[in-house]
This record gives sequence, structure tokens and C-alpha cells, in this order.
Amino acid sequence: MAVIALEAALQNINFQIHFGAPYQNALRDFLLPIFRQILEDCPEDLRPVWKQLESKWVFKNGSYIKLCGANNGQFDNLRGNKSDLFILDEAAQIDKVDEVINSVALPQLLSSKNPNKKIILPSTPPTTPDHPFKRYAENAKAVGAYSHFTIYDAGYPPEEIADMAIKVGGKDSTTFKREFLAEFVVDSVLHIIPEWNSKKYIKEAIKDDYFQFFTVVEGLDIGYRDFTAFILGYYNFNSGQLIIEYEYALKENDFTTEVLAKGIKDLESEYTKVNSTRIRRISDNNNLNLLADLARLHKLPFAPVSKNTGSGTDRKGKEWMVSQTRKWVNDGKVIIHPRCKMLIASLEFGIWKEGHGEFARSEKLGHYDFLDALIYLVAGLMPVIQNINPIPPLYKINVSTTMFPSGIPLQHENPQDNEIKKIFKIKF
Repeated sequence: MAVIALEAALQNINFQIHFGAPYQNALRDFLLPIFRQILEDCPEDLRPVWKQLESKWVFKNGSYIKLCGANNGQFDNLRGNKSDLFILDEAAQIDKVDEVINSVALPQLLSSKNPNKKIILPSTPPTTPDHPFKRYAENAKAVGAYSHFTIYDAGYPPEEIADMAIKVGGKDSTTFKREFLAEFVVDSVLHIIPEWNSKKYIKEAIKDDYFQFFTVVEGLDIGYRDFTAFILGYYNFNSGQLIIEYEYALKENDFTTEVLAKGIKDLESEYTKVNSTRIRRISDNNNLNLLADLARLHKLPFAPVSKNTGSGTDRKGKEWMVSQTRKWVNDGKVIIHPRCKMLIASLEFGIWKEGHGEFARSEKLGHYDFLDALIYLVAGLMPVIQNINPIPPLYKINVSTTMFPSGIPLQHENPQDNEIKKIFKIKF
């Protein structure tokens, strides 16, 4: 990219080039030495002058190359009247790449009268395909403006490449595929649910007449800046599978308790037409006032999940809850309806921050909030539900043609139940 920028500046009069990278220190420590190395044998009458305060190479023909970081709000320094060539090196590592392109790069390119003006986004892929860079790459491919190069195109000896592959975990590792082959893959070390397989677990479950007895389940992750994520499904006791069929999202100014309650009830109505079983709900515990309002004002009681239980080596936090979900997914016990786009995308692309302390943040999927809602269901609610058979003992059994060695099984009822029920008024 440095060669392309230098050639463009030398070949065109008054050519304005903006060269961005994720961080300013990367430009100083890596990119600037590359420019100087290339210019070592440049003729004196063509050699540009480095202006430290302006962070730009200035050429004798009036052209210049301005270098600037793009993260931490530094991209404002890339602004100018016009740009004939805009390069964002390692674009997949730029936090707000859409904002840099739409608010800084494109307006400056629009001001240029050069018919060959362009923006170039050179980069290895991001740690997860859930990044705007993948969209730019796909759009570029569609119009024939995409170039793909791997380590094998760089002229390194095959034995050196093989040795490097071993050091990064082998040629099948996500690191080698991403950093050396420029493939879009999710980092297996950071992937929250690496067992997820969209081809196997995305399907529309067929309901039979047992559905009327299955327990309906709901998971809620409350947010404002991030999504408030709601998922709805049921536990199929016969197959031992959690079936998620609906999702609902609210964010920032769209969110009120009333809007959330209405959205939940609208989705529940699809089930209550057929299934009259008690609905079991669970939510995160960071807004107990909201949960109280949902229960008291809207008759939608949610149990707050316990995110940290136990102590010492037995302490069960978020990683433990994720591990329970991973086991359910690996065992084929989680099925997602194709309409649940946000949940599916979170399962496919969701990654941890370094250290596995919390989930990373996504421009389109928030804090992978739908994944949180699923984790609350699996780790917080399923242990209570999965061992309770909701199907009546004699359902679909012909008593007249069936032998019962121990007598006909009955639905066991505690004689005190009816007396206790009389004490309390049923609210929901």
C-alpha cells in the first residue's frame, strides 16, 4: 500500500492521499519506516519531505500523503477538503470503520474531480465475520474490485511457511486461515459457542399433539444502549430439545416497559391458542424494577437468573453458564427456527473479549444479547424443567387393552393443594 500511495503521489500533480491505520503508533512504528525504506534510493528532485507536525509526506509537485490513526476518535484528523485516494490499512481492525468511510472518506472523495479516485481497504479478515469489513469485501467482489492474496503469493519458501504454520497451530487453525490465507473465520479460541452448526440446528420443528402439554419458555436480556433481547420457545419433553421459534428486539428510544410487554404478549398469543401450560420465564437480574413492573402491571412474571452462585472453586459465573449451553448445543438439544435471525447470527459469530470475562461488542448484534437470553434459558431454567414430565400419565393409552401390573397409574395430587389454592387469588 505504501508503494501504491507513493506512485500515485509522484505521477499526479496536487494529488491528495489520506492513509489511515487503526492506531497512530502503528503508523509511527511500522508504516513510517516502510515509507523511508522505499524512499532510500529516491532521486533528490522527486524525494518528498516528511512534515512531522502535520504527519504527512509533502511532494514537490504539490501532492501529499497524510498518515493518521483511525481508532479512539483519531479519524477526525483524516478529514480534509478533498481526497483523490483514501487508504484504510487493516480496515478490519478499525472500530468504527463505517463511520470513517461514510463520514470522512466518501465526502472527501466526492469533492475530488479525479476520474480515478478510489478508496482501498487492505486488511486481513477480522476475528469474526460479524464485522462491516466482510460486507465491504462482498460488495467489492460483486463488482470485480476485490483482490485476494495469501502467504503463498508473497514469495516465501514453502518450508518457511510450513514452519510458521506449525507455530500458529497448524494449517487448519483459525489463526493460519485468517492471518495467512485471508479467510473469513471465527477465532475458535474466542468463539462463544464453537459447537454451533447452522446446517444441523436451524430448522422448523414439527409440532404434534403433545405440544399442548410442553412447557413454554422465555428468555430476556435487558438492555438500553445494547439490545433488549427476548426469545420464546418450548421444551419438547419427548425429544429432550429446547426449541426457540421467536425473537423480539428493542433498543434505546424504542424501549419502554409497555412496548416490551405488548411485544411479548403478541408472540405468546401464537402459543396460548394451542398450549395452555404454564409459561416459565427467566431474565437477567440487572433491572429488578423492570421485572417488578412486568409482573405487577402486565402479568408477565420473570424469574431473575443467578449469574454467580457458589463460592471458591465451585463458583458458577458466566463461563459456567456458557459451558452448559455449549454442552446442550453439542448434544443437539437446541433447535432454532430460521426466522430468529439475530439469535442465529449471535451463535455463528459471537466472540469473547480477550480473557473471556465478557462478550465482545458487535456493531449489528450489540453485546450478543440474544446469546445471553439463550444462556439464561439453558443454564438457569432448563435444570428446573427438563425432569418434569408434563404429559398426563394415561394420555394416548387405551386402558381397556393395556395391562398395568401395578395398577392403573393416576395423576398424583396432594389433597392439600386445593385447600392452599383457595387461600391465594390467582393473578396470572
